[in-house]
Amino acid sequence: MKKLSKYNLKPLTENSIRPKNLMEDQKKAMNADIEWLKNRSMDFIDVECPSCARSNSKPLYKKYYLSHLLCKNCLTQYVSPRPTKVLLEDFYKNSLNYAYWAKYIFSASADVRKEKIFKPRAQFLINCLKKKKINGKLLEIGAAYGYFCEEIKKFKYFDKVIGIEPTPDLAKILRSKKIDVIESSYEEAKLNFKFDAIVNFEVIEHLFNPKEFLQWCFNNLNPGGCLYLTCPNIGGFETIVLGKESDTVDHEHLNLFNTTSIKTTVEGIGFEKVVVSTPGVLDFDIVKQAYLSKKINKNILGPFLLSLIESESLDAEKKFQQYLIKSNNSSHMMLVAYKPVL
Repeated sequence: MKKLSKYNLKPLTENSIRPKNLMEDQKKAMNADIEWLKNRSMDFIDVECPSCARSNSKPLYKKYYLSHLLCKNCLTQYVSPRPTKVLLEDFYKNSLNYAYWAKYIFSASADVRKEKIFKPRAQFLINCLKKKKINGKLLEIGAAYGYFCEEIKKFKYFDKVIGIEPTPDLAKILRSKKIDVIESSYEEAKLNFKFDAIVNFEVIEHLFNPKEFLQWCFNNLNPGGCLYLTCPNIGGFETIVLGKESDTVDHEHLNLFNTTSIKTTVEGIGFEKVVVSTPGVLDFDIVKQAYLSKKINKNILGPFLLSLIESESLDAEKKFQQYLIKSNNSSHMMLVAYKPVL
């Protein structure tokens, strides 16, 4: 009998993918990146809602010197003014925070990330594509540490798997793993063919222009090809409860969609058969840890959540998280869509 991994025996927790002993130095790197952006804030520009392209928004708050707005039309949260495309490209090439994650946090949490996050993602995509009889070539945009590329290659389902990664430290790691990598932004990537699947995980929230990115994906898919992405859900449990205090609201996340606005945006590009789900499993644990570390007070939680936390019932916590998943109210969402067949 195959021996079970130790990670299969434990639930995914915030600490298992973001080890507390490494996060203090990570904060120093993050603060350096924030200062870098702050010093260039005079070059930021105003933008309309990244989902519905309207200017009908209201100010929410400032965090890390960035102004967050809420679109009154589609309830997408976004940063405006924001860094230009040129500034963002320079930022990610020189990010100390990204370099730190690549060197320390990704490597320290590699096994649990592969087992609990990327292996299920790869299996999910394979199941979707087999039903549609789609195979051929796959492209991952923002391949980072290469976990997804590694897992998807194990299936030997695709003729070719390529990653796009603009951050030098991460691109170097990809090459060390024998993963075909294009070290550039997606806009500057030189492609010799179109793909049957394009995937990206926690990418769209970082971009200057999400619609431009989605259009690029659409243009570089073969007819019938699949788009598969994940991103935060600003309308989810954790992000609603913690609000400004949520780590989802950071200096890199310029576009924070909800389940409705991301679907509408993708459909507006021309994709069809769009399905949005929220498979996140960390909402309650993140809120619980925020309370236990005194990041938030009990007045924010209310009597129900407070009693659930203080009961220390793991079974009750699990059932509550399952409810969030099934009701599409987790703060982590996943989208699958297809390019129409000609």
